Amino acid sequence: MSKLNISNIDLNYLNFNIKEFKSQGYTYYRIQKQLDKNNKIDVTGKTKEKVKEKYFSKLENFLNNNLLNLNINNMTFSEFVHYYLFEIVLPSGSVKNKTFTSYEIIYRNHIKDSIISNIKLKDLRKEHFQKYFNLLIKKGFKLSTIRTFKNFISTVLKYGVDEDYILKNYCSSIKLPKDNSIKINKYLTDEEIKLIFENCKDLKLLVIIKIALSTGMRINEILALTENDFNFEDCSIKVNKTLSCCKVFEDENKYKKQIIVTTPKSKTSNRIVYFNPNISKDIKTYISLQKKSI
Repeated sequence: MSKLNISNIDLNYLNFNIKEFKSQGYTYYRIQKQLDKNNKIDVTGKTKEKVKEKYFSKLENFLNNNLLNLNINNMTFSEFVHYYLFEIVLPSGSVKNKTFTSYEIIYRNHIKDSIISNIKLKDLRKEHFQKYFNLLIKKGFKLSTIRTFKNFISTVLKYGVDEDYILKNYCSSIKLPKDNSIKINKYLTDEEIKLIFENCKDLKLLVIIKIALSTGMRINEILALTENDFNFEDCSIKVNKTLSCCKVFEDENKYKKQIIVTTPKSKTSNRIVYFNPNISKDIKTYISLQKKSI
């Protein structure tokens, strides 16, 4: 906790509300306080005590040094995205680690040094974003990838509008071209599948391949499976989790890479799938060998 002597400050600064929010199964807390015309404190955290600590730390800086919480007039778009990620989203724990990792990658690789990075937040207009997306298209990015970038940028700007930092989310009205490419579904022939089975000498990999071919499950869903997820009586699998490799951030400069098991991204991903009874023997053999190796 900050060493700020609260007995010597205006009681108005001590009059704040701690609001509770829930997002994607996470609970986090937030304090928003307008200190004066130009200074506003907006802090989030996973606990009420952490939010209080951050609030008084920022208040101390404001009272002792007259530091602005956000200098919107001079803040660039890149700086605002950085603020949003590491001062708002990360401390709140309001998104999954995998999602935050995706956000951080978009910021670091596609915003930080882009043509819109050094434009002041208050000066950004629709044409800036249109040029940005046009350039991505010219560079050969897939439209699905560009839409992901657009959704993230719109989320950041929506926060800016909600907090009265900017007047309008100019990114939300950007129109991207339709994907008119013809998608050709590719299938393995029976002969190709037979060759894979004959040449795969690793039992784990063979089981993964057979489950994937039999059920259509994603690879990360298969890797997250446990023995309890299998029902050999009706040859079904309960899909309720996924495995991910992501960065777990403590702050901007401190993180560690972890392989984590999380719930699926959407409710529809929780499902029951059925596998070919012919692969039961291989699955049971692999489970048995895993038990013996423990």
